[in-house]
Amino acid sequence: MSETIVDRMRAAAGDLWGRAMTHASAGSEHNQRLEFLGNAVLNLAIADHVHEHCSEREGRLTVMTNFLRSDRVLSEVGMRIEIEKELKLGNGVEVKAASSILAGAVEAAIGAVFERNGYEAARSFVEEMVLTPDLLQRAEEHQDPVTELKELVEAKRWKPASRGFDEMLGEKRVFYRAIELNGKAVLGMGSSKRAAEAQAAKLMLSAMNDG
Repeated sequence: MSETIVDRMRAAAGDLWGRAMTHASAGSEHNQRLEFLGNAVLNLAIADHVHEHCSEREGRLTVMTNFLRSDRVLSEVGMRIEIEKELKLGNGVEVKAASSILAGAVEAAIGAVFERNGYEAARSFVEEMVLTPDLLQRAEEHQDPVTELKELVEAKRWKPASRGFDEMLGEKRVFYRAIELNGKAVLGMGSSKRAAEAQAAKLMLSAMNDG
């Protein structure tokens, strides 16, 4: 029977594996500190990879990085490698498909490997689990125009003007977000403030790209 990635991580983590797989609900010797450490190592490994292999501007790199390190993606990774079979949970605590418990366990495992075998060993597991072709493709396709515009504005030290308002159209409330930046003006609309803000940011990014 071939070795799984969990088998190899368990060996690399050594005596820290038990703690890495112990949820806070299961006792005082739990994985929260290793989770904190693993989160930092994960962020660095993802940033290293994205910086080296992707030619997108800073705002897009931030959006991609945020997607890859999200609880949603890490919990999916945890399900893929079946890390839930290793977990020690307190009474009444259950692991669900999109659970932050799974994401935390993945981060704690990375932290334990880093503690016992250093950054390169931990990074190799991040590359194998998270920086896969399918997840990188999804990261490239992932859209977060609000964050992307914010990163661009901060990098250029621009000062946009923005205001929001809403109105009732029939029985529905419609939200608007107006943005003015460098002589360009756009108006986004949506069924919520967030949706209006996202559309306005997307329109402004498009306007900036068009010159």
